Amino acid sequence: MLQNKGQGLGRACVRLLKQLAFTQLRAHRFWLDVMSLNERAHRLYLSEGFVEEGRLRESVRVNIEGADGYDSLIVMSMLDREFQARRAMALED
Repeated sequence: MLQNKGQGLGRACVRLLKQLAFTQLRAHRFWLDVMSLNERAHRLYLSEGFVEEGRLRESVRVNIEGADGYDSLIVMSMLDREFQARRAMALED
C-alpha cells in the first residue's frame, strides 16, 4: 500500500531513526546519502538538522524517462551533540 506524498511518513521515519541512533545505540555520528535529483528528501534532511558534508559527483547511474545518465550523491550527517542541541531546543522528542 503506497501513501501519498506530504503525509509526514518520511519525517516520522527520520525522527525515529535519529532517536534510535543517538538514544539507544549511542552513536556519535549518523550519516546518509541522497541523490541530488531527490530535492524533496534533501530538503527534509536539512530541515531535520542534517548537514551537507559533500558530494560524490556522478556516482549513480540513472534512467529517467528514457534518458540515461548519472546523478550525484549528497553525503549528509548529524553528530550526537547536534542532536542533543536540537533536543534542548525542543526540536526532537
